[in-house]
Amino acid sequence: MAATRLLCLLTVLVGAGCRAKTGSDDAVLDDLVSIPDSTHDTDDTDDTDDTDDTDGLPDRDGDGHTEDVDCDDTNGHVYPGAPETCNDRDDDCNGIVDDDPVDAFTAWPDGDGDGFGTPTEAATVCTLADGWSAEDTDCDDTNPAIHPGADEWCDAIDHDCDGMTNPPGRLADLFTTDGEVYPIDDVGTADVALDLIIDISGTLRVCPGDFAVHLDVGADDLEVIGAGSEESAFEGRGGTVLTLTTPYQAVSLQGLTIRGGQGEGFDAGGITTVDAWDVDLTLDDVHIVENQGQRSGAGLKVAGTVSGTGVRIENNVLEFDYARSTEEIESYFNCEGAGLYVSGEVFLEDSDIVGNTVDCHATDGIGAPRVWGGGMSVLGWLTLVDSRVTDNIARTYVLGGHATNAAGGGLAAWAG
Repeated sequence: MAATRLLCLLTVLVGAGCRAKTGSDDAVLDDLVSIPDSTHDTDDTDDTDDTDDTDGLPDRDGDGHTEDVDCDDTNGHVYPGAPETCNDRDDDCNGIVDDDPVDAFTAWPDGDGDGFGTPTEAATVCTLADGWSAEDTDCDDTNPAIHPGADEWCDAIDHDCDGMTNPPGRLADLFTTDGEVYPIDDVGTADVALDLIIDISGTLRVCPGDFAVHLDVGADDLEVIGAGSEESAFEGRGGTVLTLTTPYQAVSLQGLTIRGGQGEGFDAGGITTVDAWDVDLTLDDVHIVENQGQRSGAGLKVAGTVSGTGVRIENNVLEFDYARSTEEIESYFNCEGAGLYVSGEVFLEDSDIVGNTVDCHATDGIGAPRVWGGGMSVLGWLTLVDSRVTDNIARTYVLGGHATNAAGGGLAAWAG
């Protein structure tokens, strides 16, 4: 019976069914089950430490590379073929630190140090060194005041690299001699001009465009620079365009048109001096056109010195009728210098005085007008170099017994 129980137990271990058997034959038991010798290990798997390779070298950081090829076997991110990153470390064990790192970026040379470079050349870097930038949008890498986001001014230069050279809605910018900058917006309309007073010395840079403005200059020294006589224009629209108000002041105009001013009495419609004398006015590429006045200098009237190059004074008109005057004036009255009237000295080179007209009348039979210098009238010294005075008119008529005279349709000059 004991043999029967043993047979059932062994049969369960080998997965077979159990049937009752009789007898105690050990040979039968040996035939059914082979019992291994307990003194021998039958597991043929390798139980060695997995940190050793087949040669027994350790892989301490578990990155799959043993210490004989791993250049840092204490860091699982460092091994041959690892991705190189910007960390001042040789990640891929090729002997070079941070070569072709996956997190590097492109930098461009920044020649002017304004934080913006140009795409002239590029470098792949981990950190920005002096003289380099991560931006390649600088449109002038020689000027630190020019870069994206810089302030834009009326100087025909694209400061903010947006492809436009002047800020929209801007008339001019005043750069003072003490380093301040004052932007001046264009708020004039088709009917009403902007009244602008400048008492600070400096430079007024005018944007391209036609601007309705009455400019009074009280500054001792002012330079007014436009974008060119064909690009920038001041228009009077019912008043004098430019009035100089300080004795001995020096004012220069460049690249500008003075147009459509209206003067009254002895004030010019274009440029005039009021309570100012010994003024020094310099003109360069300035057009003074289509201004109106009554008694003197519809285009320009100055007490002082006028010097200019490339000046065009054209289609300015002096028109006055004694009978329609609201002021008490002498019966003998003068109308002179429709284009230009200067008490002082005039020097013009490569300039044109064209198509200006003095038209002075006395239709009530009382007044006696005297008309001189349709183009220009100078009380002082006049010098013209390579300049033209053509198609100017001095005209007058009276109704009644008073005499009248007209002289110098082109110019009239009296030496001082």
